[in-house]
Amino acid sequence: MEVDANWVLIRENVLDLTHIAFLHADTFKQGDWDNVPEVTVEGETVIYRQDVAPSPLGPLFCAGFGFPDGKVVKREQ
Repeated sequence: MEVDANWVLIRENVLDLTHIAFLHADTFKQGDWDNVPEVTVEGETVIYRQDVAPSPLGPLFCAGFGFPDGKVVKREQ
């Protein structure tokens, strides 16, 4: 897909995992991504970790994994 934008902005968007809860709530129908992730730095490595309490998985993800709609799962990123 051609996009009339600087490629750095597109990469930066993908790296910002916290934007999903705010910009894609209607897209993914997954409203539980708004807890604060844990970020640590080890040398030159940045580690992002986000635990999500057991909750119903949105329709898009259920379809992708072959789960019934509303399946409750524990997620970790």
